[in-house]
Amino acid sequence: MRVMKREGRRELDNWISEKEWRIIVQNIPVVSVDLIVLHKGGVVLGKRCNEPAKGEWFVPGGRVRKVRA
Repeated sequence: MRVMKREGRRELDNWISEKEWRIIVQNIPVVSVDLIVLHKGGVVLGKRCNEPAKGEWFVPGGRVRKVRA
């Protein structure tokens, strides 16, 4: 599994094994934020262009990643 880390405008490649990734996901909560944005009497939605749920509508949001200072 390839994991991309973004620090500022620079991306760093880090490689971890599928086994390590599964251990992380099973043992550490993944923090996420979702937003409901009201605009001109409606709600802002996005349409997914990748899997999972490709082609489905969603509210804006995503995972929160801790970055070292």
